[in-house]
Amino acid sequence: MSTPGAATAAVAADEDLKLVVPGKGCPAGDGVKWIGDGWKLFARAPLMWILALLVLIVIWIVLGLIPFVGWLALQILTPVFYAGLMVACRSIERGNDFELEHLFAGFRTQFANLAVTGIVSAATQPAHSAVASEAAPTLGR
Repeated sequence: MSTPGAATAAVAADEDLKLVVPGKGCPAGDGVKWIGDGWKLFARAPLMWILALLVLIVIWIVLGLIPFVGWLALQILTPVFYAGLMVACRSIERGNDFELEHLFAGFRTQFANLAVTGIVSAATQPAHSAVASEAAPTLGR
């Protein structure tokens, strides 16, 4: 099913990717193409995508049962799991299989950076909620 170090090799192969600053603009119609590309990724391994999402749902439910600490862990770990889903996408794009271990790739590579992203998200969520609750009554006007 998987080869030892496959996720590490996939991440190492992505070192050639560069962040483009400032970001590039693109036509709005590109969004439709991205959705189509996403569907193609799903269609290549639908059962693995469904299994990965079921695993995530179980993890989220279990964490949700733990008062406050579970919520905090969920906030911190969500970017880690999303990174794993991105590793799975990259693997499929390259013609390789979607391995369930891809879901956990964020724990092996860039964990600290991903966890900090989750911490920042958790720390700013009360402010987002406050702004949303103030803006919500004016949206219907």
